[in-house]
Amino acid sequence: MELTLAPPKQFEPAHSQRVFTIAATDYFEAVVLPDMMPMLQQQAPGVIFDLEMIGPHASLERLENGTVDLVIGLDENLTVPAHLLRQPWLTEQLVCLVGTRFDDIPAQLTLDQYLDFPHVVMLDQTDTSTNGIDRWLAGQQRQRQRMAQMINYLAAARLVAERRALLTLPRRMAELFCHWLPVRTVEGPDDMPNWEMTLIQHPLHVQDPALQWLIEQVVSAKP
Repeated sequence: MELTLAPPKQFEPAHSQRVFTIAATDYFEAVVLPDMMPMLQQQAPGVIFDLEMIGPHASLERLENGTVDLVIGLDENLTVPAHLLRQPWLTEQLVCLVGTRFDDIPAQLTLDQYLDFPHVVMLDQTDTSTNGIDRWLAGQQRQRQRMAQMINYLAAARLVAERRALLTLPRRMAELFCHWLPVRTVEGPDDMPNWEMTLIQHPLHVQDPALQWLIEQVVSAKP
């Protein structure tokens, strides 16, 4: 009640020493944050941004007890407590990553071709290997051939660079890996779903001008 009724404290980014703790996906960490940092350092040179790996249950619990300020990147299909405030953040197209040595793999895959390949599957935000792609396939009574399940996109990209397999991931992250590794992108089946990401905050802090400033920066800096 005190947090809700008290007038919000003024936030001056240029003079703040605030430490923001953010639970975020590696997509935010690898694709969005590096481009944000020059602007953040210019506006708020004394502000510190601490990131921790996202996990829906642990992250939402820490959001509840105030040890996490913002949760960035959870899939919109993930169920969260109704009282938490969730807003759409970013829609990302999914593509496939393959090793450049496998030049016979076509630039566009049909569904049957997609399922003919072994897949490196990412452990998703519900701590299972049944992610949005697998739910989409299950609706068609189809499933992928899983070669490996991994928790780190860069490690998974290194694996498909050396093995004839597919890694399905957000386009902008795939494009980063194409600069770093001997890999290339190919298009998946035409009706492959997009990845819809959200921002989640606690309603007790909706009047916090510092947190609202941070959300404005995240929303405006998305690719």
